[in-house]
Amino acid sequence: MRSALPESGILTGACVTSAGQTGFTLADGTRFQAGGVIDARGAASLPHMAGGWQKFAGQMLRLDSPHGLARPIVMDARVEQIDGYRFVYCLPFSDREVFVEDTYYADTPALDLPALRGRIAEYAALQGWQIRDVAREETGVLPVIAKGDFGALWHHGHQTGQLVAKAGARAALIHPLTSYSLPVALRAARHIAKLPDLSGAALAKASYDLARQHWQQGGYYRMLTRMLFSAAAPEKRHRILERFYRLPESLIERFYAGRSTRRDAIRILAGKPPVPVSAAIASVMGRGHPLASLDTGL
Repeated sequence: MRSALPESGILTGACVTSAGQTGFTLADGTRFQAGGVIDARGAASLPHMAGGWQKFAGQMLRLDSPHGLARPIVMDARVEQIDGYRFVYCLPFSDREVFVEDTYYADTPALDLPALRGRIAEYAALQGWQIRDVAREETGVLPVIAKGDFGALWHHGHQTGQLVAKAGARAALIHPLTSYSLPVALRAARHIAKLPDLSGAALAKASYDLARQHWQQGGYYRMLTRMLFSAAAPEKRHRILERFYRLPESLIERFYAGRSTRRDAIRILAGKPPVPVSAAIASVMGRGHPLASLDTGL
């Protein structure tokens, strides 16, 4: 960004308090005018949505001796099930560097970072790894959407009554179950770059239409999210996805990209139900365990 734009075109460390189609205001009262505005401030809160949260802490560990991993560990759910569905994944970067992330599908967004750091160290010790130091750390709390009112979300918070272009999680342009946004963000960026009109009004309409289409295509994934959060007790949620990673790699790739086929959808649900059939049906019909609101008030 810095190599492509003049220094005056980049502003960091500033809080935007309001945004419209052709301008935005900072917390100190500074007002900026523009031909068009895209609001991509993320989603600390998603009013009118319900589901849960995927939260995590990850550390790049430098070890005293080789870790012995020949390939990544995508999902290790053999760990103690705490605060919902918990798993650990490991990405080897060199023979003595491995990124270890402790992840939870939980009902609340609260992140106990000291506890997660301790669990990462405990996991490493169980693998026989001696940690020399921690090169870097990342944390995140991402919304996982089970149901909601898309129209109400999109119009929420507009002081002017005008639609403002949105992108990323703020527009619900995320995978409902994995909560990842990168594949959708790339598609949205390419779509916007090809628009003949980049005015604020045109951007607002184009981004709304794109997000609405994405929402309509995400019904299957929201149904799976309802099963995950409302058909099983928190400590038994891992059973929902226990079989998933034994399915063909191409199916898993399409799932993460949000492009599952009808055949994929059937195959994911085929076989012995991971939860009682009555509980699964109740969750799909909205009568399972109550879902948490994603409105944090922020």
